Amino acid sequence: MVSKSYVIKGGGKINVVRTEIYVVDENGENESHAATSLVTMMKIK
Repeated sequence: MVSKSYVIKGGGKINVVRTEIYVVDENGENESHAATSLVTMMKIK
């Protein structure tokens, strides 16, 4: 598996991050998309 994450909007208190998960074959040549996540994270302290 391979994970690729991207910060969509970075800020001092709130960040939006997109993560995509790919399954890679045994040879490491082909990637197949498995999942996508879009999350909002908030800094508490």
